[in-house]
Amino acid sequence: MIPSHSRSRIRRAFCMEGSWSPYLSRHWFRMRDMDMDAQSISGRFRLRALADSLSGQGSSGHGLRFLIAGGFAALVNWLIRFPLSTILPFDIAVAIAYAIGMVVGFTLYSRWVFAPTTIPLASQIVRFIAVNAAGAIVVIVVAPEFASLIAKSGATESFALAAGHAAAIAVGAAVNYSGHKFITFAASA
Repeated sequence: MIPSHSRSRIRRAFCMEGSWSPYLSRHWFRMRDMDMDAQSISGRFRLRALADSLSGQGSSGHGLRFLIAGGFAALVNWLIRFPLSTILPFDIAVAIAYAIGMVVGFTLYSRWVFAPTTIPLASQIVRFIAVNAAGAIVVIVVAPEFASLIAKSGATESFALAAGHAAAIAVGAAVNYSGHKFITFAASA
């Protein structure tokens, strides 16, 4: 159990304008009963700050959510290429994997990352495809080049293809970030 003098300090430290925050009022008794020390409590509130930023309540939520959504779409892009490569040539598998990653990315960006916009959905889709087409060209052109460079260093073919594709996705992501921020999901048309 937290000593009463520590509970009072904690209560005063987290009291906001004379009243408890909704988060603290919900969790105060559970924290007290778990006998958490001050460091554990501060760690818990750091996690709460991260959750607020992911939900858009924090100042860095927009960028952090973009990185998470983009990273997930890139992971889908990268992983789906492996089974596709078993039945298709590498270049075509990369292109199809990129298209699948685009669908995942648009869904996440439009529903979770960016605030609603006045740009009509059809226009958003066209802009998204245009931005991703630029990124796709970069990925499709750069992936075989990176794979070739990595293979020349003595890496196995499968590792060279995987690493080349991953590096190309990273380069394409830089193109996509700029395009989506300023074109696809701009605040207004």
